[in-house]
Amino acid sequence: YLNELIQAINQAQATLKSQKFPDENENFDLKQLQELDNLLQSKRNLIECLNSNEFISHIKRLK
Repeated sequence: YLNELIQAINQAQATLKSQKFPDENENFDLKQLQELDNLLQSKRNLIECLNSNEFISHIKRLK
């Protein structure tokens, strides 16, 4: 499940980075895209930590 989330985030980031906005709101659009990209990156990093063997082993020890 976590790997599927990472793949979805990667796809969303790739799509966002490929978008072109040729209008007067380009700077605003680019800023929003960068913020969204940063948010997706932070979520991907969190998922990777949660999916790591170290974290999974730690949770199993707590049970």
